[in-house]
Amino acid sequence: MEQQPVPFRFLDLPADLRNWVYELTVIKPHAIRPNLSTPSGRSDDEVTHTNTLSPLRANRQIRFEALAIFYGRHTFTDWAGRAFSMWMDSVRE
Repeated sequence: MEQQPVPFRFLDLPADLRNWVYELTVIKPHAIRPNLSTPSGRSDDEVTHTNTLSPLRANRQIRFEALAIFYGRHTFTDWAGRAFSMWMDSVRE
């Protein structure tokens, strides 16, 4: 009888390996500058980071762990009143 393959369970990895994966996927080599300069009303950085953060929608624990790395390791620049407020609204779940 043939055995069924065992699915890979990301959350079974040790936390240090998961953090390494998060660092590879959510960290950008430059500062994040939220602004509202594109026709869609979203900044280029925001669109890029929305795509980068999309996998975090898979699971609350993954989102919690990876966002801690995303916000803790990035430098944010040009925090200007309305633009900042609108950007923060867009990244909230």
